[in-house]
Formats: sequence, C-alpha cells, structure tokens
Amino acid sequence: MHTFPSRDRVIVAGAGPVGLTAALALARAGVEVLVLEARDAPDDGERLASASLQPATLDQLAVLGVDRALAALGRRVERLQWRDRTGTIHNQLHMASLAMLTDHPFRLNLDYSRLTAILLSKLARTNARIRFAAEVDGLTDAGGSVRVHAAGEWHSARYLIAADGAASRIRSMVGARPGPTGRPMRLLRLRTPTQLDELLPRLAPLTYVHDEVQPCTVQALPGHWLVTLPIPDTTAEGPLTRAQMGALARRAIALGPGHRLKVAHARWHSSASSLLRSYRYGHVLFAGDAAHVLPDLGDDLGLNAGLQGAVDLGRVLAAVMGAAASPAALEDWSQRRSTSLARHLRALAGTCPNAAPTHDAALDRVRAMNSDRDAGHAWLTRSALLPLQPLTYARSA
Repeated sequence: MHTFPSRDRVIVAGAGPVGLTAALALARAGVEVLVLEARDAPDDGERLASASLQPATLDQLAVLGVDRALAALGRRVERLQWRDRTGTIHNQLHMASLAMLTDHPFRLNLDYSRLTAILLSKLARTNARIRFAAEVDGLTDAGGSVRVHAAGEWHSARYLIAADGAASRIRSMVGARPGPTGRPMRLLRLRTPTQLDELLPRLAPLTYVHDEVQPCTVQALPGHWLVTLPIPDTTAEGPLTRAQMGALARRAIALGPGHRLKVAHARWHSSASSLLRSYRYGHVLFAGDAAHVLPDLGDDLGLNAGLQGAVDLGRVLAAVMGAAASPAALEDWSQRRSTSLARHLRALAGTCPNAAPTHDAALDRVRAMNSDRDAGHAWLTRSALLPLQPLTYARSA
C-alpha cells in the first residue's frame, strides 16, 4: 500500500460545485490542491438538478473568473413573482433594485452539470489534481497534518476540506454531529420542455404559486422549466407515471384545459435541515452540505451558502498556508460562517412567504411586502444572500 509523501498542500474531498470552488480558490492563490472524488467521472448531466445562483454568489464567483462563462449558459432571472392558481398576481419584486448592493442584480438559473463543468474547466488550468473513483474511507489527524486514505492509498496534507455532501462519511470519522434537524421536506421535481410563460400570462422566470392544497415553485432554465412541488408526508412516493406527474403539476400551476405538460425528467427529493455547530475539527474543515443541509425555500439556499463559504474558506486557508494568517483564522472563519448562517436562517424564517406556517400567513407576508416597499427590498436583500457576503468582498467601482 503506497503512502504519498507529506507536502504543504490541501486535500479536498468531493468534486461537486462546492468542493471544486474551494479547490479553485486555493489553486488560484498558489496552494497545491488534490481533489478526491468518490464517483467514477464528473456529473454527466443526467441528474435532475438545477442551480439558481444568487447575486452574492455570483459576486464571489466573479472573483474566481467564472461568472461570465456561467452567464453565457444560464437564464437570467430579474423578476420574482407570487401568484395563485386563479392567475392573480399578489406581488412582484425586481432584482434591479439591488444594483447599489451587488455587481450582479439578478439570479442565474442553469443546469447543475453546467456549473460543475465550468469549474472543472477552470481548475484544469491550475496546478490542482483531481482523482475520480477515490472515495475517502479513512483518515488520521495528528502532528499538524492529516493523512487521508482513498482508493487503496494514503495521502498527506496540512488540511482536508470535507465537501462530500449531506451524507458525509468524513463527519462520522471525526465525530462531527449536526445540530437539531428541522422537519423533513419531501419534494417532487419535474423538468418540462413546455414553455410555461407562453401558456400563463405574465409568468415570471421565478414564480411561487400559492395554494392551500398544493403550492409549487416554477423556474425557467435554458430550454426548459423546472416545477417543484412539496408533497405531504401522507402521499405515497409512487409509483406515479409521467402522465400522472404531469397532471399533478398541471393542476398545481392551473394550466387551462387542453394544455398538456410534458414531463421530460422527474425525481423525488427528501431532506431535513441540519447544521454543524462548528465547521472546523482539527485539520478537517467542512463545507457545503457536509456542513449544513438547509431548507428548500425555492432559492437554492444550501448551494449558494456552500459556494460562498467555499470562496471565503479558500481565501482564509490560503492566507494560513502562506503564513499571512495564523491557524486561529480558521476558527474565526468557522465561527463567523456558522453564526451568520444561523442568524440568516432565523431572519428568513420570520419573513419568507415560503417558510410561513400556513397558506394564509404566507399570503399575508406577500401582501405586506407589496404594501411596504422597504419590507420588500429588505426581503429581496436577504433572499439574495447579500448579508452573508464575506467581509473581504469589495464591490467593483
């Protein structure tokens, strides 16, 4: 069994968007990086997954030079809407109102696999190395470094970034236990080539359809739309035919008679929100879903928080590796990110219509934002994750 020599480098476990973003931030700063990925190959696009990137996230990714490539492949969302099944529009918010706070006053929707591909392409131009079919199945943390076992070999590094997802094995290896979990959410996600904005007048590219029985979220991506339906626990997960799924979504968004909704792909998704109390355990640092699984409020909060945290971690860790900061800066990073994220979740829970406990309460929140311009702007700022911007971020002039 071969043991690679100890070097002044960082190992990243996980080649998803968060792990690749952390690796890219480090590699661009001159840090030697090895990425270990359990899968045999990069995401091939077969997963029914999309990424809705928030303004603050795009600001951070711009620092890494990937925002323009993303913009070329994504769909800009400049208007958010709340409506009901009758077609009544209860409120609309325009992202342009954030132009004084961000260089990217819009959301960007694109396929998850496109995001991964762009990050891989950028990383290929650095000194970083990626090994697939190399799941981390053992580690030791002692003597100022970590030793990581993957694919029958031991690798040494000063630090390990665990970005190995919600079911992180590394969490259990170091005894990291997530905090109290929220109520599990069950979602049915459908991808359709049906151009919904041609069938539903004034439909925004990101629309929350409120209904007491079956609410849903619809969002536009390049060439298709994604319909997300929260499904009560009492509803069986299947088997549902594509036709039945299409009928369910058609009723939820109130397509008129004679309009079919073709389902190209579908999948069930279930998760409960959880947060690690600390993102640092010795020389192991947690990022993305390995650190936090966040509630799905129709805004990809977990992915965006993970990407922002990865860029921030890359900056701090690069400074530590280059002796420009002490290792205590990593503890400060962990405390700052976990505290600010928990505070942000509490603020969202108290104002976000999608987090309201009842249908009537959700509509009350929507109407309140409609009647109070400042309240609407404050919610939009929080939704764009601008309060989570790392302290080191500075807007371009």
